[in-house]
Amino acid sequence: MLEWFAGFSRKASAAAGSWQAFVAACPLVSAWLIGGFFAGFGSELYQLLINTITTIVTFLIVFLIQGSQNRDTAALHAKVDALICAVREADDEMIRIEDGSDDQLARAREMTRAASGKS
Repeated sequence: MLEWFAGFSRKASAAAGSWQAFVAACPLVSAWLIGGFFAGFGSELYQLLINTITTIVTFLIVFLIQGSQNRDTAALHAKVDALICAVREADDEMIRIEDGSDDQLARAREMTRAASGKS
């Protein structure tokens, strides 16, 4: 199930962020506006329908984007960890620092800035 969701999330996020999705959304927004003129923007049914649809779509897209973002972040951490392991002078304590407390992360950032000569 996790593999299925990861694949679905990756494909859905890519599709939602494509120019084709933007082009497809334009007629939907136009239909929404035209429907508002015919139904009367003040109509309770129109408002309920539009608000419900946009809330559901937004709710689902947030989960898809978060799943995709989590995967991208994990891949980035794995790549950085591999670079840290490959560099002999690197501080091995930096590996998995993202799992530490906020104070540990702040100290690590300060140590890195101090080592680079930039404060």
